[in-house]
Amino acid sequence: MASYNCRSAPCFPGHSLARTVDGGVRRLDSLRPGDLVLTGDGKQLVSIDAVVRTQCEDGRQELVTLNESGLQSTPWHPIRLGDVWTFPSDLVEEGRASKKIVPCNAVYSIMLTKGHSSMLIDGVECITLGHDIIGDKVASHNFYGTNLVRLNIKDLTLNDNGVVELQGGACVQRSRETGLVCQLYQTKSV
Repeated sequence: MASYNCRSAPCFPGHSLARTVDGGVRRLDSLRPGDLVLTGDGKQLVSIDAVVRTQCEDGRQELVTLNESGLQSTPWHPIRLGDVWTFPSDLVEEGRASKKIVPCNAVYSIMLTKGHSSMLIDGVECITLGHDIIGDKVASHNFYGTNLVRLNIKDLTLNDNGVVELQGGACVQRSRETGLVCQLYQTKSV
């Protein structure tokens, strides 16, 4: 499985917009734990448990841009179109998106309160950390989709804004058996 194989955590640039209370929007780089965002189905507001900011190596990141919505994402961050979870990279192959390396200081991942699996970002349903989706060939992941990521993130140091900061390219440990990410770690104190 090619999922979640980018060098930094799978995520979105800070200028991406999340739906919040009363139909408002907020940039991902302004979100903090405790903020309320709209779930991916657009039906309820839920609290953010954690925000993970991963600094991009050399201030650049490979991002996929969806033609229709303009959403930008790392290639292997699952998004839901209709009733199907898909990788943005697959949309490039279908001609529905483009992929290129662009200037980007950091990318962001969000973990919602347990029991919630997705949120709306730039109008697209996007999977969140610790989502507990099992048995889906795209969405499921033995680390990012489970309570293991929740426990791991809770053990990491927060910056002054309550955000977990990671150094891209040097923040993941991979399973020797699968090659997939099995732990996040910080290389320097924040």
